[in-house]
Amino acid sequence: MAGEVIESVREKENEGLEIIEKAKQDAKKIIEKAKEKRNQFFSEKDELLKKEEKDISEKYQKETDDAIKKLEEEKGVEIREIDMLCKKNLEKVVEYITQKIVEE
Repeated sequence: MAGEVIESVREKENEGLEIIEKAKQDAKKIIEKAKEKRNQFFSEKDELLKKEEKDISEKYQKETDDAIKKLEEEKGVEIREIDMLCKKNLEKVVEYITQKIVEE
């Protein structure tokens, strides 16, 4: 009878060890899956951040280019206006200077 009890205890011990080993394997699989999910998450996050950064950069570049173009157009108009005024008043300035020279 004692032999049967010892044998039963050994069987239960072996069953317990098998359960523990299976639990370890299951835990390893869960950890591996979690690592894969984490890596996938970080990869997707990085892709989204790169895309967002690119979109923001393109938007900023377009806004900057538009602002520069507008400023160049405005300054071009001002320069043309000043040039026209200079040309328009050139004869008057030459006449005035000539008159002042003659008066002296």
